[in-house]
Amino acid sequence: MVFQKFLKKTYFSCAFRLISASLNEHAQRTRKTKPNYFDYKTLNDKIMPSAFDSLRPVLSKLSNIAFVLVLASYILLNFTKVDASLLRMLQIVAWSTFAMVCIMEALMPNKAKYAILYKILSFGTAVAALGILFFTMKWEGYKNMLLVGAATTLPISLLLLLVGNTDSKLLKGLVVGGLAGFIVYNLFA
Repeated sequence: MVFQKFLKKTYFSCAFRLISASLNEHAQRTRKTKPNYFDYKTLNDKIMPSAFDSLRPVLSKLSNIAFVLVLASYILLNFTKVDASLLRMLQIVAWSTFAMVCIMEALMPNKAKYAILYKILSFGTAVAALGILFFTMKWEGYKNMLLVGAATTLPISLLLLLVGNTDSKLLKGLVVGGLAGFIVYNLFA
């Protein structure tokens, strides 16, 4: 009960601070006209992106670490005699972390030129990563995830490569989508 009151108080105080900052900034900009207290553009463009901008590099590093852990655990599992249960657990954590970060990157506001393509690419990469996880663990339902992930990730990655973009999100999506496509091709061939 006390914790719920604390959460409500914290939520309302944060919301009040954001709204009052937005109102003050708007009132300073438009002194001659009647202030519009429901200017959501100011709230979204001025205050909130700072939190997302500080979170973006952290998510990128976390995604890179998870991707390297996936590759390292796969190499160790197939080419050495290390304990398989430990490496499978590492694969579960790394693939699910990678998928979670892809979804978080897709939900962030993005003002890039091809923002909608990057959002679809991130969701497709997350689905393909979970499909690969389900395939390696031999769980049910991996065929649909692999098919959907490869079908969304590969065309969008190739389209963005043709346009001339080469960033880490695109290259990771291309690798994961290519791996999912390779698995799908071997399953249905």
